[in-house]
Amino acid sequence: MKKLLSLLALTCATLSANAASEFEGQLTYQVDSEGQKQDISFLIKGNKMAVNSPANPQGTVLIDRDTMEAKVIIPQQKMYMDIPAQKFIKNANKTPTGTFDVTDETRKILNYTARKVIYTEGSKTTTLWITDELGSFQPLEGPLAGETPEVLLKAFPNGGMPLEITMTENGKPMTITVTSLKSEKVPDSKLEVPAGYRALNMGGLKLPGMPMPGMP
Repeated sequence: MKKLLSLLALTCATLSANAASEFEGQLTYQVDSEGQKQDISFLIKGNKMAVNSPANPQGTVLIDRDTMEAKVIIPQQKMYMDIPAQKFIKNANKTPTGTFDVTDETRKILNYTARKVIYTEGSKTTTLWITDELGSFQPLEGPLAGETPEVLLKAFPNGGMPLEITMTENGKPMTITVTSLKSEKVPDSKLEVPAGYRALNMGGLKLPGMPMPGMP
């Protein structure tokens, strides 16, 4: 679960602007850590999302920023499990302490023009390639999770979405790149617990890879 939380935080590192339209649709990012690759897929609408990842084989994770709720859907048993949304949204109210350098360098990723942004915090540097052609999406965690700095609002007036992120995580290089993207209307039903599913009472136990509330 630690790995899932870390990957979610990284791949959800997008920013919002006050006048920007929100992205709605599907995203898939590939996480490459020292040659080990895995995909994480997102279905996004407003402040709700459904996340699928090999790091969580039990099922889809539903996250709702408005209600601060998160649930794991377990289709095999037609059940769901509540988990602390704070694990995903713990830095949402923090102001980034580092600095953003918006460069003039651009490149094409999936036919979208992305602009290079470098975030520096102490000795740690993160490189983001951000496009403003897809609307905005509020981050869950990371340097873009809190209030959006003025420098980014000016650079990406239509909102921004990182299409590639390069950083060092626990001393290891990591690159996260969007591999597929589709802007489309998402039915509310895709972001809710299916009808007929019942809550899973773990009775002090936990699913493999899933911590109990309050556990790291």
